[in-house]
Amino acid sequence: MNWSFKKIGLILLVLCMAFGLAADDSVFIGDGDVGSLKLYDQNGQPLDATMEAAGDIGEGWIISNPGSDVLIVTPVGTVNLYQDSIAITTALSRDDIVITLVRGKATFRATGLDGGSLTVETPASRYTLTESGEIFVVSSDNEESVTVFSGTIDSYNLITGQSSTIKTFEKLHMQDMSRASQEVESGYYLTYGILPTVASATKAKEEKGLRPAAPASTIQIAKTPSFKAVTVTKMAPPIPVPEAVSTPAEPVMLEVNVAEEHVTGPVAIEPQIVVAITPIAVPDMPSAPHVSIASQEAEEVAEPEQAAAIPPLPSFAKVSRQLIEEPVLQEERLDVPAIPIFTAVKATAIVTEPEVPTLPSVPAVPILAKPTIQSVVSEPVSAPIAAPVRPALASSADQQRQSGIIGLEAGYEFTLDGTNSNTLNHRLYAKPYFSKGPFAIRLNGFIETEEFTSFPNSILPVPTGTLNLISYLFTYIDHLRIGYETSPFYLVADQTRSLRSDLSTFFAPSFGQEGRLVLQNKITVGAFTLLSSVDDLRVAGLSGGKSQFASMLLQFTAPKGYALTIAAGALAQVQTAPNRIDLYPLLSFKLPIITNRTTNFSALIQAQGYLPAYPTIDFSQFVDTSLPSFFPNYLIGAGLTLNQGGFSAKMMASLNEGKNHNYLVNSFTYSNLDIRYNSMVDLLAELGWHGKQVAASFALNLPLTSSFGLASLTADGHGADFSQLSVEVKVADVTVTLGLQQLGIISTIKGIGDGSIGALDLLSGPHASSYLGIGYTWAPFTFSAKATYPAKNSSFTVPIISVTAKVDVNKRL
Repeated sequence: MNWSFKKIGLILLVLCMAFGLAADDSVFIGDGDVGSLKLYDQNGQPLDATMEAAGDIGEGWIISNPGSDVLIVTPVGTVNLYQDSIAITTALSRDDIVITLVRGKATFRATGLDGGSLTVETPASRYTLTESGEIFVVSSDNEESVTVFSGTIDSYNLITGQSSTIKTFEKLHMQDMSRASQEVESGYYLTYGILPTVASATKAKEEKGLRPAAPASTIQIAKTPSFKAVTVTKMAPPIPVPEAVSTPAEPVMLEVNVAEEHVTGPVAIEPQIVVAITPIAVPDMPSAPHVSIASQEAEEVAEPEQAAAIPPLPSFAKVSRQLIEEPVLQEERLDVPAIPIFTAVKATAIVTEPEVPTLPSVPAVPILAKPTIQSVVSEPVSAPIAAPVRPALASSADQQRQSGIIGLEAGYEFTLDGTNSNTLNHRLYAKPYFSKGPFAIRLNGFIETEEFTSFPNSILPVPTGTLNLISYLFTYIDHLRIGYETSPFYLVADQTRSLRSDLSTFFAPSFGQEGRLVLQNKITVGAFTLLSSVDDLRVAGLSGGKSQFASMLLQFTAPKGYALTIAAGALAQVQTAPNRIDLYPLLSFKLPIITNRTTNFSALIQAQGYLPAYPTIDFSQFVDTSLPSFFPNYLIGAGLTLNQGGFSAKMMASLNEGKNHNYLVNSFTYSNLDIRYNSMVDLLAELGWHGKQVAASFALNLPLTSSFGLASLTADGHGADFSQLSVEVKVADVTVTLGLQQLGIISTIKGIGDGSIGALDLLSGPHASSYLGIGYTWAPFTFSAKATYPAKNSSFTVPIISVTAKVDVNKRL
């Protein structure tokens, strides 16, 4: 027993390490408002802005971000796509990434090229980084430019065919026919760099051999305020003042010089300082005069390491917002002891008249420039200004801004049912759908016939009886969604079980679409999450005298410190023949071992019980003090779970007694097959992969008896081991699906070997289920064919064969 368990555990661990800990080549949204994104796949079809889609961006996708900046993470670096931009993931190979910036602006930072490249394309240009570096690209109706913050790039003009090399702290306007790049200052990097710091800007300029700019965020305070005499000199000719500036009827331009003479009263200087501006004259507009203020005090200058990136602040009412040129930081001292001092920058100040009776009124001076740093200081304070904080990755409060879609899917389906005497069926169906933000619904209606003598449909007749009426009403629902998976409230009804928890082993992984409308709900409040599900809203199981299942699981994850998760819940099994409800209570723990952005590796501990709840509550089945173990029915297990990129794995070993086992709910549960068995230990393993073109899952549960052999079904002696494989491959417009599910595959293989059963029992029969399908999409048309051996408590040789042709027409809202 011990050696068998060690071998199985070693095999699973090797698989986990081989597949799960591989390099992460995924491209995903690492920061920003996911809910406000507009996403389109390589065929231009709209995608829901969910965390799942944002966590695995595909090649050829279109990304539009009208709501916020987003940070895109790639294997070779990061991209900060500024708000209201459009980008396309043109090529996403492991070593060579190509991003097309259709419109807007973005900063691209390459850090892990390792012989590869990062290429940025716009409608007019192409820029290539072959070494680590950072560039800022603008592509709009008014500007086409690239700025290099670090490294060197090759620039190519797609219109003129000219190419050039741009170096660190240089900017090239592509419309400049001279192809001459211009040097930029540190302030440009501090504004548009990805996580910029003054220290990194200084280092980059030193490596380039430039004189580093002085820190722009240092505020120096005069030790002792003093009063100044102000000499005002009128300058001619007068310069007209723009409308944005409120001035007297006859504006005058003033040159203000501050001298070291004390006066009887304080000089009133408006504490409005526009820093880091060099006004540039433009045609038909006056160049603003420079007003200088000089002093002999305040000799200390803060170290560059003390400075921080300064966010843009609101502009003053007296400053014109008309942009002339990008701001340039220059190294020059500004010391005014009477007010807090900005040092190591060149400044243009707005000065009003000091309250001295002999001096005339001093109007405001217009500044025709775009300020990058502005401050109003009322008290002497010395502190760095914090860098701006990017928005957190979360669902948006503006989900309604996501564009909606309305459409109709209509088609014809032909079916040959080999499980029902080769019956032929013709069906016409229509599925209107609507999706807008957090709400989506798809309805279903049909009419069908077998011999063209009668035409059953989804409308008439209306059935009688409670269960039949419930089934009739929910037949009209093909899909329903309220909220997103990342929302505090999320509800979805679909034919697949999409919400699964590592903290329980009640349900086997989904196996294709089996015709049940599964309802799932997730509610998150702080550190608590409530997961609930009903396995079939159409209550086909109850109507056919079979079982119906529902579950509820309340999870708590510690919000601080060690992120331990505790879950408590139960699985409910409901039957109508006879009427009874059985509960399987659950308590489980998840202990994180490795938790980061790409890898989650945790230990699991799980305990289950059994409690008949209706028509009577029998606590003796849950706890019996007369037994040595106190629990007549139980499952106690421990294991590991791993999620890394598109790979997932889970393995558990559990001690069992009585009615508790893994995978209590699987496809064979609904086929009226008695799948009860007795075992001492269950070994469970799950492997999954979800890539851009291939998705696959494998599940295995091996029940072992006290004699270390495989357990058998109590009813017929067939092997009780459960195995399942599902594969989906997408290549261009072709999709191929394959599934195989078995109870007792080891017994089946032995029977085929000794000739007691046929090879078809691997695919069909009471202990097997399988399907094979292929589909081709030629938008808006889709053609598909599928052969299915369903889980059914009978033997048959011909599968259910269906051929479908459908059209999908829709309109964006």
